[in-house]
Amino acid sequence: MRGSYSSCEGQDNQEHGFYITSGPNSLTSCHADSNSWNRGNPQSNYDGFHLPWGRSIQLIGCSAYDKNESQRGHWQRHGIFMGSGCEQCQVIATVRDNTSSGLGGNANQNLNIIMISG
Repeated sequence: MRGSYSSCEGQDNQEHGFYITSGPNSLTSCHADSNSWNRGNPQSNYDGFHLPWGRSIQLIGCSAYDKNESQRGHWQRHGIFMGSGCEQCQVIATVRDNTSSGLGGNANQNLNIIMISG
């Protein structure tokens, strides 16, 4: 069964904003905002959208950013992480102010459609 989610937000989580491992699932207009923040152990270990594997996952019109709320610094590691197990996924998104990169991982560009700005 296909899951369809719209206008969701993962904000200020200690870990990933969204952790998606299976499809088909579609997320549209979703935001990953300032995740990976842990006051007791501030490390940039987690992503806005984390897709370690999975097929037929769509992130359309989504954004992943760390807005440095209350000047605490930027902690969200990657805006979007796509592992090598991602296939037939479509990502059209904007990213900004992540500590490592907008797109992390090692997704096969030939098996996915990836358009990221920022």
